[in-house]
Amino acid sequence: MSRPLPWHEEVYRQLRQAHAQRPAHALLLSCPAGHGGSTFARALAMRQLCRGDAATACGVCRSCQLVQAGTHPDHLLLQPEEPEAPIKVDAVRKVVAFLGQKAQFSGWRVVLIDPAERMNVQAANALLKTLEEPGEQVLLLLVSERPGELLATLRSRCQLWPLPRASFAQAEAWLAALGAGAQAQPSLRLARSAPLRAQMLAETAWPQRLATIVSDLQSLLDGHREVLNVAAQWKSWGEPLILADILAQWVEDLMSRHVRRTTGLHHPEFSMAYDRMLSGLDAAKLHGVWQKLITLTRDLAGNVQLQLWLETLALDIARLSRRGGSR
Repeated sequence: MSRPLPWHEEVYRQLRQAHAQRPAHALLLSCPAGHGGSTFARALAMRQLCRGDAATACGVCRSCQLVQAGTHPDHLLLQPEEPEAPIKVDAVRKVVAFLGQKAQFSGWRVVLIDPAERMNVQAANALLKTLEEPGEQVLLLLVSERPGELLATLRSRCQLWPLPRASFAQAEAWLAALGAGAQAQPSLRLARSAPLRAQMLAETAWPQRLATIVSDLQSLLDGHREVLNVAAQWKSWGEPLILADILAQWVEDLMSRHVRRTTGLHHPEFSMAYDRMLSGLDAAKLHGVWQKLITLTRDLAGNVQLQLWLETLALDIARLSRRGGSR
């Protein structure tokens, strides 16, 4: 993408202006998940290598075309080889070798590391010397959702540019322009207002599944559904991380309703259903279920047996009920 997303346009302008006055060799772009940090960095990298002179990359020159194709000789993208995998020291050594070569196009060499927090300690330490002596016309872009996880010595060698979240209105307008229509709002609520995640959800069946999930939860609490049947249905949908986050939102909404909060709910349309659930529920156990849900990423990385995990989760939810729904 040759342009930043609408909610990043102002900070993009400020960054480009600052870079023109005093070029930086390393930028740490901090952005919450799902709000377009990677898009911003790619737009910035393309602009740095673009042969045009507009504020953003032209997208049509030879240089831009090569960046988009992933074949520009002066651009290196460093990412984990697999989802959730670390970036290892051998990958960073490729960065060092790349920067040791002469530029073939505009004179600039651009390295994009995304997400930077995935570098293990050895990889981060290997990058430090490059950050200290990057060479002429070198730009390193580090994208991070969690910059606090980076080595302090690495952070100190970069200019930090926090990128803002999209407001709900900005995200909804952006999704509507993409044709999300009536799915824009429910998708944004499911995505915790993160527009890029909402875009993905709007293209799937997850917004329509929300009512089914709430019905499943009520049935588990009432003892009207077999735990094994519910777990099997949830597994058949795939994407367990999406399911886990939706269930975490449900727990958070229940905890809010338990203390009589009426604002800030993820899914206020289910307030009456939440109150019915709470009438027969041991609210003290909710936090334990929530903790289990937020550890799913770690559990999956450990090759957890998903069917068994979902069965145990469904059973834990059923046992929240004082009505004894634990089949």
